Amino acid sequence: MTHNKPLAKSILVGKISSAHGLKGHVLIQSFTEPIANIVKLPLLSATGIDLHLKLCSITTKHRLICSIKDIDDRTAAEKLIGHEIFCLKDNLPAIKDKDEFYIEYLKELTVIDQNLKPMGMVKNFFNFGAGDLIEIEFLDGSNQLFPFIKEIFPEITDRYIMIIMPNFS
Repeated sequence: MTHNKPLAKSILVGKISSAHGLKGHVLIQSFTEPIANIVKLPLLSATGIDLHLKLCSITTKHRLICSIKDIDDRTAAEKLIGHEIFCLKDNLPAIKDKDEFYIEYLKELTVIDQNLKPMGMVKNFFNFGAGDLIEIEFLDGSNQLFPFIKEIFPEITDRYIMIIMPNFS
């Protein structure tokens, strides 16, 4: 295991949610698409230790059951519950589709309206199972969640995200 990789240049790609079985396997929530792509990446723990995952199976709830190099019993696996999994940004595959994004790169982008007037900034993203939600922090300090869909966010660049304010009434 290698230590102390610079996590400032990394992106969160998964999280260990529980131990699985007696042989040191773990259940992983993957943030990659498709979810099994996480095992193809060079991975790091939050402390900068290299992680070597091997896919064992995919659950019906879209979680991965994986083995981790040097983890061979349940007790060791249980110590990893809650640990986040990272990949250096330079090791991420290039995005070829203009409508795909690494969510981490969108955080803190300026949000503008159709007249190019600044409205606020992207604060965070969430997914509770029904699709991605984007949290916008408006200039007045208020925060609001929106579905992250093309109808509301029709234009995204490396400098801004355009919003068309929905009428939810």
